[in-house]
Amino acid sequence: QGWWLFDLWGCRNVYKFTKLLATETQGTAEQQQAQADQITKQIQNLGGIYLKSTQRLITHKEPLAGAVRKSLGQTLDSNKAQSLKTVKAHFLDNLGALGSARLNWDSMVVLGVGSVAQVIRVDVDVGDGKETQVFKMTFPDDLEQFKTHFAQLESCTNFVERQDPGAGELLRQVLTRKEKIYEEFDLAKEATNTEMARSAVQRCAQRFSGNGTDVLEYPGGQVRIRVPRVWTISKHLLRQELATGQSFRKPADDMGFAATGAWSVVKHVLRSAATTASPASRTKALRDMLPYATPPVAQLFGSLLSIGAYVNAVVPVLGCLMLEEEIGHGDPHPANMLHDLSTGDLWLLDWGTVIRLGERASAVRSIISIASIATYRRDKNGTIAAPVMKLGDEAARRFHVALPFMPWLGLLGGQALQRGPIWTSLSDFACRGRHR
Repeated sequence: QGWWLFDLWGCRNVYKFTKLLATETQGTAEQQQAQADQITKQIQNLGGIYLKSTQRLITHKEPLAGAVRKSLGQTLDSNKAQSLKTVKAHFLDNLGALGSARLNWDSMVVLGVGSVAQVIRVDVDVGDGKETQVFKMTFPDDLEQFKTHFAQLESCTNFVERQDPGAGELLRQVLTRKEKIYEEFDLAKEATNTEMARSAVQRCAQRFSGNGTDVLEYPGGQVRIRVPRVWTISKHLLRQELATGQSFRKPADDMGFAATGAWSVVKHVLRSAATTASPASRTKALRDMLPYATPPVAQLFGSLLSIGAYVNAVVPVLGCLMLEEEIGHGDPHPANMLHDLSTGDLWLLDWGTVIRLGERASAVRSIISIASIATYRRDKNGTIAAPVMKLGDEAARRFHVALPFMPWLGLLGGQALQRGPIWTSLSDFACRGRHR
């Protein structure tokens, strides 16, 4: 009923997208999951920006129902790969006939398929032998589809908002990310971002090591935070250093947080480890996780080592990047991290989007400080004190006029930093007391 009106304005898909997100599943757990899977399938069929923006919403409590969030979380690792024919044509366009002929297509393995890019591993003829190389590619046709979808959103948002103000607000949030998403298609820009990040990550690791190296100690051993080297071939193709190890998505799955992202794992760890970051407290954090992990012992051991390395190395380094280097990883979810237990290397991948703080750096420091205050300045019902929320909203608006304080609290774990009667400071934990 009423769909003809949206068809008349050419806004049917846009309005359908907002209604799918707002759908509440009902019935038994099995029935709700079946409904959620059907909703996810319809969003996947819409494709492009509709699928990408929805996948980015899975770490938010609103507007997604729990069953829908779980179903969408599973699509993060199941984006459809481009056909071999399409990949070959892409290499021919970007490498030319001579360069493309050096690739052994029978050896090709798809390493990952995101909503924007695809990563493959393939053997390449080099001199008298072969070398395994990794390539990342984006496709111009996909970019055109995203542009079409954004044009639909821009032309329909006002109309949809008159019918459903909540849906209009959601669409406006998606539209604020347009330029950032377009940047993800530009792999030449990603190469520049990656080289900048490599230097910054190394400097941050050296600050924490205490001995001038980039090797960090944690209860499970040593870890080295690495960013792969990259070589630009074209705007839509780059070669990347081979990074080995297991995706952090597996430890996240083992911890039962597969659908909510790496930060949810950090939230749980913060309940146990918190500010001191001493070896004893970190060891206790690992022990405290044991009841929450159910796989076989060998898998459990590897997952706990990865989580320990993440908490004691990745979290401080990411915090240091924002507070010291004034840049941030634009998409730090589990699939963008690999941990090689045999070498101790923990790789941070996919620097297509980098947050450059610049003049907003002071706003970020204020937000982190106020998020820490929010953990203990609460009323009798446990609600964050109104003056604290006001300060947080003011700081958040300094960072971005359309971004309130509450999403920052969700990102920074402001709801999960209580340990018994003691409230902990995220800023202390993130940079080990450098920014108290």
